[in-house]
Amino acid sequence: MFVATLAWATVACHVAWVGGLSFASLRWLVLLSLPLAGLLVWRWWRAGHAGDTDATSPLTSCVVVLLCVGAAFLALAGHRPDGDDAFYAAMALAPLEYPDVPLRDIVGSYWKSQYGMTSVETLRALFAHTTQAPLLEVFYLWFPACMAMLLVLANYELLRAWNAPLALLGLLATLAVFLLWAETHRTHSNFGLLRLFQGKAVLLSVMVPLLTACAWRAVRNADEPRGRLPAALIASMGLSPTGLVVPLLLVGLIFAAAAFAEPRAHWRKTVLAYVVRMAALAWYPAVVAVIVISPKSGAAVRASGENSLVVSNAIGDNLALVFGPEPRSLLILASVPLLALCVSPSMRRPVLIWSGLVVLCLFNPWSSAVFRELIADSMAWRLWWALPLPAMAGLVAAAAAVTLGRAGRSVPSGAVGQVLPALVLALVVGGFAALPGTRLVSAANHAGLRWPPEPKLVEKHRMPHRHYRTPLVVLGSRVCSPHSGRCH
Repeated sequence: MFVATLAWATVACHVAWVGGLSFASLRWLVLLSLPLAGLLVWRWWRAGHAGDTDATSPLTSCVVVLLCVGAAFLALAGHRPDGDDAFYAAMALAPLEYPDVPLRDIVGSYWKSQYGMTSVETLRALFAHTTQAPLLEVFYLWFPACMAMLLVLANYELLRAWNAPLALLGLLATLAVFLLWAETHRTHSNFGLLRLFQGKAVLLSVMVPLLTACAWRAVRNADEPRGRLPAALIASMGLSPTGLVVPLLLVGLIFAAAAFAEPRAHWRKTVLAYVVRMAALAWYPAVVAVIVISPKSGAAVRASGENSLVVSNAIGDNLALVFGPEPRSLLILASVPLLALCVSPSMRRPVLIWSGLVVLCLFNPWSSAVFRELIADSMAWRLWWALPLPAMAGLVAAAAAVTLGRAGRSVPSGAVGQVLPALVLALVVGGFAALPGTRLVSAANHAGLRWPPEPKLVEKHRMPHRHYRTPLVVLGSRVCSPHSGRCH
């Protein structure tokens, strides 16, 4: 339901941006789209997973639900606010303070930048407006808690698509990777459980695993409902501008691997079919990029991003930037070539080809420079966000534990086979906890943002953060509105 709702809301936001609609008009457009999202979910529910025989048992469902609740508490207890929050909170606050002004016409607003294509801030503002809840309560409490639950479900769905019998054990190992790798900045885990209130974190931790699962199911099952994959792609665009690139890169690599895995006699016809399917998925992001992003050469940019990061063209520098120069990162990256040994037998050939394409396309010496020059500076290191690495590492750890357990049962002492899987998982968890990481420097959570009670605005619709004398930083306490005088 989240994917369908976010997809429809993203399309509604694009229509509103092109048509010059205000938040007051947009919120009705989004609310009217909810029945359409419900209808789409109902059709998906009736279609089910065509050809799947991996029904989840009641006990497994209970364990997954408990893991969802635990992940929500972890996300709320371990979150790391930073300077970027001022940027995202300002986007959510802008339509609440100026509901009758077209989003693209709020002078100084970040809606005038490439972030105008996103919809997650609109949904947060809509939720706060509908429930009368404080905006930062939605920003720091409701949204990350819900996204943490979806993180568990999305990774579980991916593990079921790869190897259903190992899905639950792999999920436990995956969450261990998320939890214990989280102190390294810019990793999948750091932008997962610690920063789930940011749209790019949801893109990386929830949508990438879900898109991977949808793409693999689409190439395996001809009867798989095809609306899921386009909806997930559009929903990804609503979370971050990075959602224009990373999902298409992910799906393109999977489609290419599936095409190369087909028998040579049908290879030409199969390649053409996948090219057509990829074009059908890519046309909408391309149109949005042209209409929303290309005219933004003089748009407002986020103050917190100025001179904050030096991007290199060297793949080694960017690997160290994302994963950290530490042993645990090498262990996680080792899951890329080992994944093919851990999936179900019917998927081993395409997954092996996919792993080879990933190494060839994303880990060559020129990949960072190419993505930086063709797309954006940040893609020099965000290109690896197209890989659901925690789930990959979790499945490899689970498969190793089960393999050692089976080997132990073959020896006279059957107790060895019962103990080895637990020892392997304990080794994984203990190793991640013991190995040194790149620790974060985060400010205290009790800090806050205050706006002047009566700022003298030069223009009626100019965003007040343009009149600050000190840097704008939101760290989860309160936002005092200059428009209404009310504190959120």
